[in-house]
Amino acid sequence: MPVMGARRVGDLWGVGPKTVQKLDDLSLPTIADLAAAGLETLLQRFPLRAAQWLSVIARGGGETEVVTEPWVAKSRSKEVTFARDLTERADIEQQLTILARELGTEVVAAGRQVVRVAVKVRSSSFYTQTRQAKLRGGPSTDLEVISRAALSVLEKIELRRPVRLLGASCGQEPAAPPTA
Repeated sequence: MPVMGARRVGDLWGVGPKTVQKLDDLSLPTIADLAAAGLETLLQRFPLRAAQWLSVIARGGGETEVVTEPWVAKSRSKEVTFARDLTERADIEQQLTILARELGTEVVAAGRQVVRVAVKVRSSSFYTQTRQAKLRGGPSTDLEVISRAALSVLEKIELRRPVRLLGASCGQEPAAPPTA
């Protein structure tokens, strides 16, 4: 209780604003207050299972495994919505190249490498097409390889309608250790 006791009940995972309000109505604003409350108190505002669950999590229990390693995203993406629809293929390719290079730069700056590229194209009627492909030569940090891969994926998409939104996504993995 020394770590979390003084914190508000809303800081507990899964306890949202409506539950916080009900706990406030029971004069249980902190995690320590909730942990000290008896089941009979919680049953005044909650069904049995919810009351039992709140009692368990307030005491640090539960089945969720605590992981100390930070979560790392498996992909990064960017989208841009255009004020005017793009109708020329050259303009679409230019914008996609910019997106792919920006994404590649972010991935490399994070010490990761790109393994897969996806492209999303949406028209003003919200018709959306998405395609993806792995990089042919394996994982890469080369911005030219990444942008060419995005353009290659774009080839799989029929561009019969003006483009309102263009998106790109890069699947990533840790960068390979340097070779000696």
